[in-house]
Amino acid sequence: GDWSSDVCSSDLNARFGEYPVDHALVEHRIVEQLSLHYSWKRADFDQRFRIEQRWFQDFSQGEPQFYRYQDRTRYQFRLTFPIARDARRYLYASDEVFIHFGPNHGAHALNQNRIQAGIGYRVSRSNRIEMGYLNQYLLQQNGRVNEMNHTVRFQFLSNARLFGRQ
Repeated sequence: GDWSSDVCSSDLNARFGEYPVDHALVEHRIVEQLSLHYSWKRADFDQRFRIEQRWFQDFSQGEPQFYRYQDRTRYQFRLTFPIARDARRYLYASDEVFIHFGPNHGAHALNQNRIQAGIGYRVSRSNRIEMGYLNQYLLQQNGRVNEMNHTVRFQFLSNARLFGRQ
């Protein structure tokens, strides 16, 4: 396993989906994460447990500088299976559940569920590119609106060291 903590993480969340937010908003997070990796025959299994402390803009008070605090936990299970002998090309599938806890999380603890599947390519030991389908089920904070978003996702992933020797 691997335990890591992001000291600083910020996102700009844009309008998206069937029921987009009224404004693009800024979110800041502190993240603690435990990652576990298992291999069996040719398949790789990854689990990620994440706890997030989130501060994001809340326009309900009329001022964009008002930030609301929330705690959220996430669990992701991911399966990767090579489709070439050299293991550079692979298929992947994952499911990630997001659950709020503590104050300010709205009507329900369940926030969202993301299921994805696609194909990937290992560019190097440290870098990969992936393209796939993402299905996002999102339960709005008011507890009355359920949203289902379908997305084509392209991502570049890296675990290269930024400082020091490789």
